Amino acid sequence: MENCLFCKIIGGAIPSTKVYEDEKIFAYTRDTETEHLLVVCNFTGETLNYEIPQRFNGSELLIGNYATEEPGLRPYEAAMLYYKN
Repeated sequence: MENCLFCKIIGGAIPSTKVYEDEKIFAYTRDTETEHLLVVCNFTGETLNYEIPQRFNGSELLIGNYATEEPGLRPYEAAMLYYKN
C-alpha cells in the first residue's frame, strides 16, 4: 500500500501528532502556526463517543461522512475538525 496516504500517516512517514489510538479509534493532528486540523477515524461497525481535545472546542467540522452535528462517530466514520488561532 505504498500510495495509501492514511497508512503513511499512521506509519509516521507523513508528519502528524497522534492524539489518541486504540483498537477502535485513531486520532491525530496536523498543525501550522495558526491553523490546526484534527482527524478522528472510527474503525468499527458501532457508534463511538470520542472526547474532542479542549483546544478544538468551538472548531468547525470541515469534512465528515455525514452532514450532522450529532455527537459520536458513526460506524466507519472519519471526521476532520478545523481550528484557526
